[in-house]
Amino acid sequence: MVDYKIKIETKGEKIYYSDIAFTTGDVRAYKFIFDFADIDTTDCTLGVKAKRADDTVVIAKSNDCKRFIVPGNMYSVPGEILFEIVIYDADGGCITTKVVAATVRKGFGEDGIVADDKYPVLTSMINDVTALKLSFTDAINEIGDISAALDEIIEIQN
Repeated sequence: MVDYKIKIETKGEKIYYSDIAFTTGDVRAYKFIFDFADIDTTDCTLGVKAKRADDTVVIAKSNDCKRFIVPGNMYSVPGEILFEIVIYDADGGCITTKVVAATVRKGFGEDGIVADDKYPVLTSMINDVTALKLSFTDAINEIGDISAALDEIIEIQN
């Protein structure tokens, strides 16, 4: 799991342009670790909204204000993503917010060729030659049987 540390202050910049990067298709791969320098988060809750590149907003809440595992559907669309981090007090009032800008790159996906150190064409050819060899061996054995039967017939007629 990749941990991204984010410092949030009530008087700091409201938008944080980060070098945080996500990859589509990853599952439970990213965690935000928050440092609330001037905020007491006792009895607070955390709200995280993610505005994806397709303008869809995904919303999550957590009772743990220090750590947040980012759900996969928040970073399922490649492009820029904006996270709005909100701390709510015990009564549900907003204490502070911060927007974190990040990027999502398209993953490689599940389709592809399985890594292998064999050469498929060569392996196929070896299998074909082995099958032909077995066929020829069977044919030679059958010819031998026929030849022996003919020898018996010729001997009987003589």
